[in-house]
Amino acid sequence: MAAVVLSASLAFLLAGIGWLVLPSRFRLAEDQQQNDILNFFVFVGISFVAAFPVVFFVVGA
Repeated sequence: MAAVVLSASLAFLLAGIGWLVLPSRFRLAEDQQQNDILNFFVFVGISFVAAFPVVFFVVGA
């Protein structure tokens, strides 16, 4: 359970950094504000896939 919480935290952190470095890349909604929010959650999903194995192996070590 701790690995999931740490992975989610790391994913949000990485997604925030990624979204600042690479602004809204995907056109998911017509409204700009809604598009930014949806893009951030896409970045969270992508970051979670990368963060979970890292955290899992660090916690397991």
